[in-house]
Amino acid sequence: MSVDAREPVIDLGTLAGDAPDDDAYPRPTWRSLLRPDRRVLAALVAAVCLLTVGASARVAPPRLRPVAVLDYQQNGTFDLTADSAYVVVGGERPTLSAYRLADGARRWSVPLEWPSAGVNARPEAGVVLVAGGDRVTIALDTATGAERWRQPGLLGALVGPAVVLADYSDADGTLTALRSVRLSDGAAVWQRPVRADDGWTIAADRVAGLPGRRDDARATRIVTVQSDGTITVLSLADGSVVTQGRVAWRAQSTRDTGFTEVNANGDALHVALHEPAGITLHAYDVDTLRPLWTRAGVPPGGPFACGAVLCMNDDTQIVAYDRATGEPRWRRPFLLHADPVAPGRLLASDGAENDSWSVLDDATGALVASLNVGTPVSGDPLLFVRSVREPRGHDSVSQLDPVTGRLHVLGSLPRFDADACKASGTYLVCPSPSPARGLRVVSVG
Repeated sequence: MSVDAREPVIDLGTLAGDAPDDDAYPRPTWRSLLRPDRRVLAALVAAVCLLTVGASARVAPPRLRPVAVLDYQQNGTFDLTADSAYVVVGGERPTLSAYRLADGARRWSVPLEWPSAGVNARPEAGVVLVAGGDRVTIALDTATGAERWRQPGLLGALVGPAVVLADYSDADGTLTALRSVRLSDGAAVWQRPVRADDGWTIAADRVAGLPGRRDDARATRIVTVQSDGTITVLSLADGSVVTQGRVAWRAQSTRDTGFTEVNANGDALHVALHEPAGITLHAYDVDTLRPLWTRAGVPPGGPFACGAVLCMNDDTQIVAYDRATGEPRWRRPFLLHADPVAPGRLLASDGAENDSWSVLDDATGALVASLNVGTPVSGDPLLFVRSVREPRGHDSVSQLDPVTGRLHVLGSLPRFDADACKASGTYLVCPSPSPARGLRVVSVG
């Protein structure tokens, strides 16, 4: 008989026909069955123990371990590094505190001049950025909380070893100046006066939209927009003008719904003209403003970067276009937004109140995996949270493999607001359902 090496083989011992002497194997009597040999009992107990141990070894123990609860309030904000949490508690006396994630120990705490709208930890430069009074940005030392530097301007973009700060007019909010400073010591790299009354951004493959902060270490261009269609492209390296010119434009009017939306994705500038009759998308080279392509009748949402393609959406579907030519490449009904999560992969949602999520191939739109209803938690690793029936009142936490779309269950926790959570390294940090209960730190390693 041949045996497939892939199939499990059970050793049955010596069969009766192979026994050299039947007398060596006496037939059992009723007495022997009722009073079995103690050696047999011991062997049976050992076998059962081995089977039990083997079966339990297949079930991995939960990897979620509550570590600590940090002081936190509803109006607070926080940021994470691989080993620390930096938590802003607002109120009349706002503070910034640094905690060790491994045990929740507070390392330092300092008062803030301003109830900071955000906190940004940059461990590679050893600083934490917060907003100060009079529209300044302050960098604190990650190890001690001591002030390292302060510069005028509000945080605009984090780009590698530098930060771009912006000045705005008190009268109408027009951008009036930009400056780039080194994160490590606040030394000015460059600064220049700028006028842009319709927003500015960096050209980066992130969620599109003006205004808004875009962080991308690979970005090399800043784009400023005037309400007459004048575009100025600046070099992120030295602030010099790369190109300037007018693009297709539809001025906003109170007589109808017409307006223009500008986005910069990677190496292209995208200008969407919203007309009562429909939307036309124009693409320009970001370094020269040379027209690349025009596509009429596109959906109203976006455009936003979808990895290998450019995506737009309406209230029924995502439509993907070739980034080089503007030709339609694929469409996914019932999905409304998608973000790149790995090379060749998008994480897409249906936009419902309880979002249902899917992993897609970016080049074809093909479904890689359906994750169903849940909430992704951004960070490294990428986590996915879902409500479960048992244990009652708990949420399951899984690690998502963005390439295969597989979910590896880590365990469950008492229900929490996953939308407000962050993950970093081997930790998940979430506000408790009641803000007065603090910020929960859970090890996921």
